[in-house]
Amino acid sequence: MPTQREHPDRNPTGSLEKRMADLGLIVHGRRIACSNHAGQDLAVDLNPGSTASKQAGSSKQDPLQLQTELYVDTICDYAHQNGLSAPTLRQLLDTVTLSTSFRLSRPNSIKIIKSLYPASKVSSELVCLVISSLGPGKAKPAAWVQSSLLKWILMVYHVLEDSSILSNLYSVIFNMLDMPNLRPNLCHLLTMVTKRKHVKLFRIQSLKELFSKHREPALIALIRVYENYCANSPFGETVKGRASAFAHPDAAFYERLQIIHQANGSETRLTGCESSSFKVVRRDTKNSHIFRDTENERPKHESTVFLEAINGVDDLIENLENIELSPRMIPAIDEPLLQRYFELGSNKHAKTRTYQWLASFFEDQLTKMEEKKAASRALVDVLRNLQGYTRYTKTLPDPAESFFARYLTHWNGKHNRDVVLDLLSYVSIRPWEDLHASYFKPLESTLLDNTAESTTALLEFYTTLLRRWTARLLAPRPDPRTAPAVKALTGHASVLTLSLLCSYAATASTLAATLSYYEAMSDLLAQAPVPMATPEPLTIYLMTFVAASSVATLSGLCGMLARQKVAIETMAAEARPHITTFNGFLMDICNLLWRSRAFNATDTNACGCLLPSPLLPLLESHYPSAPPLSARFSLSSHPALAGLSIAALRALEDERVDSIRIRHAGPVGQKSLAALADEGGVRLDWKEYRLRVLGWLAERGVEGVGALMGCTMKGLMGGKGEANGNGVGGGAGAG
Repeated sequence: MPTQREHPDRNPTGSLEKRMADLGLIVHGRRIACSNHAGQDLAVDLNPGSTASKQAGSSKQDPLQLQTELYVDTICDYAHQNGLSAPTLRQLLDTVTLSTSFRLSRPNSIKIIKSLYPASKVSSELVCLVISSLGPGKAKPAAWVQSSLLKWILMVYHVLEDSSILSNLYSVIFNMLDMPNLRPNLCHLLTMVTKRKHVKLFRIQSLKELFSKHREPALIALIRVYENYCANSPFGETVKGRASAFAHPDAAFYERLQIIHQANGSETRLTGCESSSFKVVRRDTKNSHIFRDTENERPKHESTVFLEAINGVDDLIENLENIELSPRMIPAIDEPLLQRYFELGSNKHAKTRTYQWLASFFEDQLTKMEEKKAASRALVDVLRNLQGYTRYTKTLPDPAESFFARYLTHWNGKHNRDVVLDLLSYVSIRPWEDLHASYFKPLESTLLDNTAESTTALLEFYTTLLRRWTARLLAPRPDPRTAPAVKALTGHASVLTLSLLCSYAATASTLAATLSYYEAMSDLLAQAPVPMATPEPLTIYLMTFVAASSVATLSGLCGMLARQKVAIETMAAEARPHITTFNGFLMDICNLLWRSRAFNATDTNACGCLLPSPLLPLLESHYPSAPPLSARFSLSSHPALAGLSIAALRALEDERVDSIRIRHAGPVGQKSLAALADEGGVRLDWKEYRLRVLGWLAERGVEGVGALMGCTMKGLMGGKGEANGNGVGGGAGAG
C-alpha cells in the first residue's frame, strides 16, 4: 500500500476488499471480524453502547478499541490513496447509516465519511441510500451523521452517474427543509437541482412560510433561484437580505478526488479538437463542481434549452431564442460560451441575473471580512473567473467595482495580488479625484509596505492602467473624461517613479518597471497625442547614470525620449507639455554621449544634468589623471558603451586588416584617431567613427541611442529626423 498521503498508484494492484483480506478485515454490519498478529480470531464490536464495548471501555487501553481505530485508519488511508469501489462504498455507507444502536462511534464515523472517495461514478442506488437516511425518526442516523452525509452528496455531485436522480427525488429533498441542521446544505443542493418544472405554487407558498420563520441566507439563495423561473416575483418585496453564495463544501476533497479519477482513468476531458468557444469547457478547477454532465439536460416537454447543453455554434444559433441560463452556470462567467451569449445581447435578463449573483456573493464575502472572519476560498475562484470575463469584455462589472471600493480596506496587499491588480486596471473612467479616493488611495495604503517590490508592483499597475486607457482613447467615440484622467494619472505615476529610484537601490526589476511606464507614455503620445505630464527631470537623469552599466536600459531610455520627441512635434503648440524641460533632457543626453560636453549648462536648453557648477572642479580633482569629466560619458568612455564602441572599431580593423599596420589600443578619442591614421592604422575621423558605432549598435538591436541622436542632432544617421535640432524647435548642430 502506498505511503499515506502520497499520490495513488497509477495501476492499483487490487481492490480494497483484497487489502482488507490481507489484513483479516471484513466489514459487515456492526462487527468487524479480524485476526490479531498472533493469528487468534477476534470480533471487534463497533457499537459503543453494546455490553462488550462497555466492558472493554473499563480498560484504559482497550486493545479491541485500538484495533478498531487501526482498521478505520487503514480504510481511510486506502480510500485517500486509491478511492473506493462501488461495493465497498456501499458497505461503508451501510455501516455509517445504521440505526443508532448499531452505529460506529462518532470519531470513527466522521473519519469514514470524510474519506468516502469514489473511485468511479457514484451510482443512483448510493444516492437513494443516502437520501433515504435523512430525516427524523428513531431508525435514522444521528443528526450530525445526516448532515455529514448530505454534505458528501454535494462533494460528489459532479461525479454522479445520473444527476437526474436528484431531480426525481426533488419532493423528498424539499420536504426536509424544515430540519434546521440540514437546511443550509439542502438549500445548496436544491439550487443546483432546481429546474422550471420544479417551481410549483405550493412550493413557493412553503418557502414563503419557511422564510417568515427563518430568515436565513441559504433560504434567500433558494428563493432567488425560484424567482429566476418566474416572470413576476411571487415573493414580492418580503424577501430581503443577503443570499448565500454557495461554494464547494470541501475544496481539498474535490482536488483529491480529481487526482484519484485521473489515476483511475475515469475522467472525461475535452481534447484539443473538441474544445470550442461555443461549448462549456469542464476544466479541472476547484469551481468545476458548478458544471455537470449535460446529456439529456433539456427540460422535457418544454422548448427551453440550458446554455450548458449547447454543443457548437450551429446549436447556439438554432436555439438562441430558447436558451436559458441555469443557476449552475452563473458563477462560471469566464466561460467563452457565456461571454458570447452576453455579447449577442438577446437575453439582457441573463446578464442582470449574473450581476445580481455577483453582488450577492461579494456582499456575503464583505460581511465575513467586516465580522473579522476570513473570506472563503470561493472568493479567489470567483475573482479568477471574473478576470477571464473582464479581459474579454474589457469592462469591470458594476458589482465588482462596488466590491473593490470596500474590499481594498480589508485586503492585506499580498493575497491574490496579480488578479486584484489586473481587475482594478479595468475600472471605469470617471474624474480622477473620484478614482483616487475610491480605489487608488486605498490601494496604495494597502499595497505599499516600504519595499521596492511593492512600489514596483504599484508602478506596474499604473502602467497597465495607462495602456488600457490608451485603448479607450483610440475608440471611435472616446469618453471625454479619459484625456483629463490620463493627464492626472501620468502626473501621479511620474512622482511614483521618482520615489522608486530615490528610495531603493536600482535593480533590474525597478529599472525595467520605470522604463516600461515611460514607454507606455511614449506609445500613448504616438497614437493619441494628448496633454500629459512630462517625466520628472531627476528621474531621467537618475536612469541615465544609475543605468550606466546597462546597455538595454540606456538604449530603452534614449529610444523612449526619441519617440516622445517625434510625437510632441506633431501636437499643436499650445498642447505641448513643458517644451523647455523636455528639450533640456535631450540636450544634456546629447552632450553626454555625442558631444563630449557632459554637465555643460551654457548651451541652449541645457541643464547640466542638474549638477551644480561649483561641484565640477571638486569632482575633477578626485581623479586628476583621468580624462576630463566632460568626456567620461561619451560613446567611447561610457561604462555601458565603451566595450561595444571598441568592438565596432575592431570590426572595421578586421575588414581592413590587409591595409593597416597597427590597431587602436583604446579608448578611442578624437586625437587618438588622428594619431592612429598617421601611424598606419585605420583612417577615420571623429564624426565618422561615432556614426559607425551607432550603426554597429543598431545592427545588434541597440537602436535607442542612434534613434535619439538621429532625431535630435542635425545631419546624423543619413538624415534621420531631418534637422530638428536638439529639441522641439531648436538646433544644436552636428557637434
